[in-house]
Amino acid sequence: IITSTASHHFELLLQQNIIIRSRRNTQTNYEFFTCLRASQEVDLTKMTAIDIILNYVCPSMGVIMASLMFAAPVKDLREALGTGSLGNLRPLPWAFMTGNCFGWCAYGYYTHDPFVLAANVPGLILSLWLNIGAIKLQYYETLVLVKEKSFAVQQHEEKWDAEDATEDPLTEGNFARRNSLSSLHNVNGSEDGDIDDMSLLVASPHERAFFRMLFAWVVVLVWVGWILPPSHPAEIVGLVV
Repeated sequence: IITSTASHHFELLLQQNIIIRSRRNTQTNYEFFTCLRASQEVDLTKMTAIDIILNYVCPSMGVIMASLMFAAPVKDLREALGTGSLGNLRPLPWAFMTGNCFGWCAYGYYTHDPFVLAANVPGLILSLWLNIGAIKLQYYETLVLVKEKSFAVQQHEEKWDAEDATEDPLTEGNFARRNSLSSLHNVNGSEDGDIDDMSLLVASPHERAFFRMLFAWVVVLVWVGWILPPSHPAEIVGLVV
């Protein structure tokens, strides 16, 4: 009985001590954040014109300049979409633009920098539109090429079938026509031209580059955030960018 009473009394004292310590910690934390907020308010009131220019004006100008730079290819892609062909446009930099903006958005998230996010979120959205437009155009160009080739092969087959009905199929002229017909099935100069065309309809070259870039950044962020959380994730993301 004495032992159980002593242990119960010890538990009560321990609980009371924990409550007292938690109240002290709460009060200490409140005083700390109150002082921190007060110091921040004092710092804001003591900011000079140079501090405002360096901390707010220059980063804001950087946000505007970055947005204008990211929007530069928009006009060219609009014209390409109107004509239905990429023409002289090379869309590969747009895939790297997505990776770059995606990485800087992650860096701004880890560093809590609103200017980095504001500069790269519009670029990320524009790069997605640019890449989707390039993928659509490459698919359309390949589809038109396949249809033109199929139509040409069909026309030649109908013409040569009509000629074969009146001529000997073993003559030298018919052998030449058959060889030229087989060459129409191949656009890329290989016997697997039809298979290559169909693979381009499934996934265009730019589509593959675009998804490879996204996959690379997903691997980096999963590694930084989940698999092996480092002490300084922003530094690793910044180095990769």
